Amino acid sequence: MQLDPYNTDSLKEGSSIKIFSPEFAKANRPEPEIDPESPTRDRLLLAACHVFSKNGYHDSTISEISKLAKANIAAVNYHFGDKQNLYLQTIKYAFKITTDKYDPNGNLPETAPARDRLTARITALIRPSFDLGPAGYTKELFAWEMGVPTGLFDQFVKEVLEPLKNQFHAMLRELLGPDCTQDDVHLCGFSIISQCHSPLLRMHVRKILLKYRPSVADVNFIIEHVIDFSLAGIESRKRIIAKRKQTNDSPDS
Repeated sequence: MQLDPYNTDSLKEGSSIKIFSPEFAKANRPEPEIDPESPTRDRLLLAACHVFSKNGYHDSTISEISKLAKANIAAVNYHFGDKQNLYLQTIKYAFKITTDKYDPNGNLPETAPARDRLTARITALIRPSFDLGPAGYTKELFAWEMGVPTGLFDQFVKEVLEPLKNQFHAMLRELLGPDCTQDDVHLCGFSIISQCHSPLLRMHVRKILLKYRPSVADVNFIIEHVIDFSLAGIESRKRIIAKRKQTNDSPDS
């Protein structure tokens, strides 16, 4: 497994890439198979997933989306009104495809051990980064928003991502124990999420620079590492919390 995704030794001299250019976001993803008999709205959304994830919002056109969807431009206006609303609905549509395949909770009940639910959440966050099917569109749309923000993402964050974040933080509080603070939760959450999103940037960069394609074993290895590292980090934080409580409870404190 090639563990250094920024190793560019095999690049030709003078080669370069702009991280958030269209060349970065293009994932050599094949065009989706769009059933001409499916509802027009669904065809447009699937086509928009592909075009927006490939070109970003600003460089995508209604004409290109309509052509891929085998629909006329008037259909976009009829179903979505304008490009902005099409984009927002596309993000929601892509996210549903992703979460249908990679459920954030691993289809576990709320009563499942927090450790198992965290394992499922980490797995669901990482796998889409390497999925060349429709379930991978969400990560590429997110990458564009991180690099070239549209200002249209806030609504999706509040409606969809905020509840998942709150659920995630509740899971961490359960693992950290009753004496943890909000800072403890935020620090652990930040560290875990950063690990989960790192492969998105790293592997896409390496894919463009070196045409690197991770194997299933590579992806599983990364997931197992992030899970082990995250659980170990939580245990380390719990020791800090316990020591802090002991200090605060001391008569001399």
